[in-house]
Amino acid sequence: MSDLKSYTCAECGAVLSVDKLQGQFACPFCGAEFNSVYFHRDELIKQADECLSRGAYEAAQEKYDAVLANNKGDLDAIRGSLFVAGKIHSMKDLNNSENLLRGDIEAIKGIENSCKDSLNEEDAGYIKKLAGLFDKASDIKFQKEKIKTTLEKEREIRNEMRKHVQPSGGVVAGCGTVYGLLIVMLLGAGFMNSEMGVGVGILIFIIGLIAVGLVANLADKGRVDVLEYDALAENSTVLKEKLSEMEEAYNADLNFVLRYGRAIRTGAKRLEKKEIKIPAGTDAGEVICAKCGGALALNADKELYECSYCGVSYGTVMFLGDLLQNAKKAIGYDGFDDADQILAHKLRLNPGDSDALLGRFLCAGKYKSLSEIRFTDKAFFFHVAKLTERIDKLEHSISVDVQHAWPELRRLFDLMSEYAGIRKEADKTNEKCNSIAGKIKDPTRTKYEIYKYQKEYSRIKTASLTLDDERVEKFREATAQLDLIRKIFKDSAFA
Repeated sequence: MSDLKSYTCAECGAVLSVDKLQGQFACPFCGAEFNSVYFHRDELIKQADECLSRGAYEAAQEKYDAVLANNKGDLDAIRGSLFVAGKIHSMKDLNNSENLLRGDIEAIKGIENSCKDSLNEEDAGYIKKLAGLFDKASDIKFQKEKIKTTLEKEREIRNEMRKHVQPSGGVVAGCGTVYGLLIVMLLGAGFMNSEMGVGVGILIFIIGLIAVGLVANLADKGRVDVLEYDALAENSTVLKEKLSEMEEAYNADLNFVLRYGRAIRTGAKRLEKKEIKIPAGTDAGEVICAKCGGALALNADKELYECSYCGVSYGTVMFLGDLLQNAKKAIGYDGFDDADQILAHKLRLNPGDSDALLGRFLCAGKYKSLSEIRFTDKAFFFHVAKLTERIDKLEHSISVDVQHAWPELRRLFDLMSEYAGIRKEADKTNEKCNSIAGKIKDPTRTKYEIYKYQKEYSRIKTASLTLDDERVEKFREATAQLDLIRKIFKDSAFA
């Protein structure tokens, strides 16, 4: 007989008895369907990360693939696959661009392209920047090699110049030429006044000029070498400036990657029963079944609460101890789904519990508290995207008619969503302005091209200024709404 293991339904809390050999199963009470990987996702990610840290890339990829087979948009598994392709052990390796030279660039690009349709725009942008770090690292390496080659060429040219140009050679050559001309003129004049006649004097004068010219040409050889040095396509100083710009661009993208989605958990620790203090005197009369209203009894192993009337069973984590504190503890481990499940039960028991409502709102956006909501945060788009995915479902799962604060929370989300859209459009428009400004300054452009770019710049700049005004106004509205929410929930456990 196959081994059986108990799982708790994420929707209603009922216990699912599942054959380990069975890939799919359904909850007999609410009908929700699950894949076995759903319950082991965190363990698989944690094991994959451990394999990655040891350089066991094949083993790590097998576990990431198992997670991706169940959810193609799992950001942790996609990121892990990129690290496998790039031979990266952890996020810390990204701090040194040379660590990114070990990987397979084509495989990295393939992963980036394959996951586009499975991710929202913000997460896809994050993966694009992460994958782009590998290209930037390769460009930095190429630039360093170019600088090394150029420095060697410059050294060779300087050595050649030393061979042909002596100290003060230019001054000596110049003085010699002047003296040579004076001597030729004097000799020419002397022969013209002598018995040899004017013709011989002119001939001597011409021959002297030719000789002085040859001497001056030989003396000028060092200046030809100088011209060759100046005519290098790019000297080392220019190349070093470009390298500095490349490194700044790499660090800017790295900073975004390190800060984006800090709430994403990778093998996060889950809230366990042993971490919950069971109140003294806990008995069946203290917990009521949310399905039928019957009393729930704690089973012999103290692992489940069971209803003797409708047969529903619940995990103890949803009932024992202070539910708000249990939820906060789960959030502390980045266990937002666990916390959301606990708070959902608390709302079933008390539909008017505003603290639980606020907690579920924050869990939907992957925020640990109200104080974490900042509109200038680089991870802002990540949080708004997560809120957008779940806000409507959250609204339908709670009793909004008894929640006086829900309209204000909903308005906060609407303002956050509107602000994110305007800010994103404003950022894109500003990027276009900067790009066109660079083309206008390009000395290789014709006057007609510059004229066209100037007109285009003026048009886009006007649109950019309008968007900036809208962004500032929406920022003020959203900030004022957030301040109102903070006042409403100033005494909340999630403030």
